[in-house]
Amino acid sequence: MEYAPRIPRPNPLPREFAASMQLLLETWQPENGADVDCGAQTFGMSRRTLQRLLAETGTKFSNLQARARLVLATRMLRKETMKVIDIAYELGYSAPAHFTHAFRRWAGVSPRAYRIQQTALANAA
Repeated sequence: MEYAPRIPRPNPLPREFAASMQLLLETWQPENGADVDCGAQTFGMSRRTLQRLLAETGTKFSNLQARARLVLATRMLRKETMKVIDIAYELGYSAPAHFTHAFRRWAGVSPRAYRIQQTALANAA
């Protein structure tokens, strides 16, 4: 039998995979438990395979989850009728202070300050 060298196969799921997972997370309701197991099941793979594929793109599921929460938070904060406390609970935080701390870490400002900035920008336009 002749030896056939192993040919490395191209990454079947390039960076677009992480982007697809990000978009999917943005559509899930956080309070319903959008976790790595749900993501793996949605893509028809094991948890470990999902984690490995995300690692190949240079990210982790938790990072995508955090980014999705930020995107959802900024959308909700643009709706002036939603209270910050309601946004915190809707995004799955156990306390509004946890949401405020996380948002400040992501955006560099508090949720309230972000809302004020966005309102000012919208009124200026």
